[in-house]
Amino acid sequence: MRLLSILQILPLAGGAAAGSVFARNDEPSLGAADATKQYIIEVEKDADVEALSESLNAEDHVKVLKTYNSEVFHGLTIETDVYNLDSIGQLGDVAQAWPASVIELPDLGPDVQPPSNARLAAAANYSIHSWTGVDKIHATGNFGQGVKVAVVDTGVDYRHEALGGGFGPGFKVSGGYDIVGDAWPIENGEPDSDPLDGRGHGTHVAGIIAAQTDSLQGVAPGVDLLAYKVFSSMGSGTYDTYIIDAFIKAFDDDGPEVSAPGGNILSTWLDGTWRIASGTSMACPYLAGIAALFISEFGGREVHGPSLSKTFYNRVVASGNSMPWSTVDAVAFQDTGFWAPTIQAGSGLVDAWKVLNYSSTLSTTKWVLNDTAHFDGQHSTVIANNANVEVEYEFLLQPAAGVEVATTSGALAKLKDYKPLKMIPNITLPSGSFKLKPGEKRKAEFSFDYPRGLNEAKQPLYSGKVLITSSLGENLSVSYFGAAYNVKDQYKDMFIDNTPYIMSPSRNFPEKRNFTFDLSSGKSTSQDYPKVFTSFSFGCDELRWDIYESGWEESRWSYPPVVGENGYVGAATAFRDSLRYTFFDSSIHDKEDTVAFPIRALSRSIQSGGTSLGLDRHRFFWLGKLANGTYIKPGIYK
Repeated sequence: MRLLSILQILPLAGGAAAGSVFARNDEPSLGAADATKQYIIEVEKDADVEALSESLNAEDHVKVLKTYNSEVFHGLTIETDVYNLDSIGQLGDVAQAWPASVIELPDLGPDVQPPSNARLAAAANYSIHSWTGVDKIHATGNFGQGVKVAVVDTGVDYRHEALGGGFGPGFKVSGGYDIVGDAWPIENGEPDSDPLDGRGHGTHVAGIIAAQTDSLQGVAPGVDLLAYKVFSSMGSGTYDTYIIDAFIKAFDDDGPEVSAPGGNILSTWLDGTWRIASGTSMACPYLAGIAALFISEFGGREVHGPSLSKTFYNRVVASGNSMPWSTVDAVAFQDTGFWAPTIQAGSGLVDAWKVLNYSSTLSTTKWVLNDTAHFDGQHSTVIANNANVEVEYEFLLQPAAGVEVATTSGALAKLKDYKPLKMIPNITLPSGSFKLKPGEKRKAEFSFDYPRGLNEAKQPLYSGKVLITSSLGENLSVSYFGAAYNVKDQYKDMFIDNTPYIMSPSRNFPEKRNFTFDLSSGKSTSQDYPKVFTSFSFGCDELRWDIYESGWEESRWSYPPVVGENGYVGAATAFRDSLRYTFFDSSIHDKEDTVAFPIRALSRSIQSGGTSLGLDRHRFFWLGKLANGTYIKPGIYK
């Protein structure tokens, strides 16, 4: 083994976001790291995706897994050891690229058993429709007739009586496809035309949308369902590439108008049973059902074109009815006199009656005010009067509860410890009469100033809504949110806990800059390669580990760096399972099993008492391989 002397490894550069492409502490339920060698590439609309596919397939260490040539998505998925995000971005006609990742099946929460009396259960469930105005829509005879809804999930147990009891034309679940196969990922997937659910999640979602019995109705029981199975019975996750496949197939097959990926909602479960579950997995299909009601009434893409989603989104958000402050462990409702923060509850509880029947609409439904250093206080929304009479509008500030998210020690407070506080921004509302004639639109402008005199060290967050009421009795709103402190002052360093730092596997070398890349022994005490540890104050959008020639100066840095230019040698790679193992074991591991830097979407470190937990640090083993598939040559580098 030839000696490689590394004088300095460039400190890893990070920016802000959330999530992680690496497994955290638990062994993934499927080959999560396999996805880290895969990239999803979107190409320009007029580009020849087939030509790019052929060109990449002709290269060594590149495999084109899928080509997409659909109206929905134009691009391809590749698996490679020689490209990273930088080099993919330099290919011709590439609009954007991102690493493929694993999507875990959401937790439905505790398995709350429904009441034994189905009619009592139905009555409790149907009260949700009365809260959201869905009952009023049903009273008009609108049940979503003529609309197709695609459920992209674990499949659907179409045998359930409330879901039609069968599959195919003439049944409620009229079509669909199993994208992954029943035995995947234990065995190679064998897709087929039977999307029967083996887990229950998709069945629960489908029931929220379209269940129909004498005693219980979904939001839109008149729709046709299409079931696309992307989670099998054997694993808790799937690749996002399969989800892309499902959405494209749904669009190309039958062109559904709505696709669906709350709390204590009773819905259908496996084998003809029922289950109560909570979470966004229940809220999303509820909104999909309201979308079906909207499309049944006003038409879909053939009427509204590409703007359908934006039109519906703005109507939904503007319809929200504010909700009172509540805590995660409250045993009974307590009237604190505060509204729930919009960062917790959004604009509030959706009102389907408003969505379908209001004649006034807003072009913008939320305003982000930012922190004090980057404060953005000038905002507007365009109000449109679609009524056949003149309408006058009035404006009112409705502040929500403010919260201090940090403790006196600087650690982030627990949600249950949040206390509602008065944090009201100054605002200048539109002055004078604001009237619109039938069919007229007009911009309403607002000027904010953030609340003063707060303890910035406790990182106060404020939010609320501007209420817009009309002479027709319609009540809409735009939500706002801001941080009443300078974020940079409170998080001066992206890296915390004295990271990043470099170690060798050998305990005899806790800090060193010279490495031989000795991987020959299965014992860590004999090996020698860089192990880098990092902890972040914020989520990291892009983490880089770049290698430069000796003598390189930071003034020569450019982004993104190009190999061979300005002294740039290339990006490092990391052993794929760096977080799962304490060292690289050559007897069971493959040194070619790597993921290339830059790495995207790494989570922040969980803080406890102002410092991160050691287990939450990110760890990377560099075994000498560069992102282009070659190995670093002996020498001196920065």
